[in-house]
Formats: sequence, C-alpha cells, structure tokens
Amino acid sequence: MHGTIRLSPRDNVAVVRQSLKEIPAGHKIAIVNIPKGSEIIKYGQSIGKACVDIIDGQSDVQSKGTEIYLRILRAASGELTRSEILGHKEFVPWRIGPVM
Repeated sequence: MHGTIRLSPRDNVAVVRQSLKEIPAGHKIAIVNIPKGSEIIKYGQSIGKACVDIIDGQSDVQSKGTEIYLRILRAASGELTRSEILGHKEFVPWRIGPVM
C-alpha cells in the first residue's frame, strides 16, 4: 500500500509513513485480513492477538459496518456487552483513575 512500509516479509501489518486520510503517520494498519484470535505480526514477531476480526481496508467494509451497527443496536436494546458481562460498571476507552 502506498505511503506505508512493511518492516518484515512475515508482517501482517504495515506502518504508515505519511498520514493517509484519518490515519496518522506511525500507526499500523492491516495489510491482510486478520481473523479473531490470530497473531498480529510486526517486525517479524508477534506483538499480540486480534481480539476481533480485522479487515485490511480492501475487504468488504459494508459487511463489517453492518456487523458493528448490529452490535450497537443489540447493546442499545439491553443485551449485555462483554465489559458488562465481565463486571465492569463503566465503559471508557482509557483507564479510570490515576495512571503511572
């Protein structure tokens, strides 16, 4: 993908060299579909596992958007989220309280 660099032939993500639309330089993007539970490979080594299916931007974005919309609709209709099932009382994308 233009504007990105793949650091190792084994990598399934690339690093953005110059900002692409809403993606700032330095962030990683998938260059292949990465199924839930699969290793995320950067620098030729595992840097973690995908906790959801990750699409590469060339895939069917419409179906992924529909999936996200339906998850939101189910939560708005009272279905418990994974966080609620695990006992978390609040949802925020960052840690609550002091962080060192």
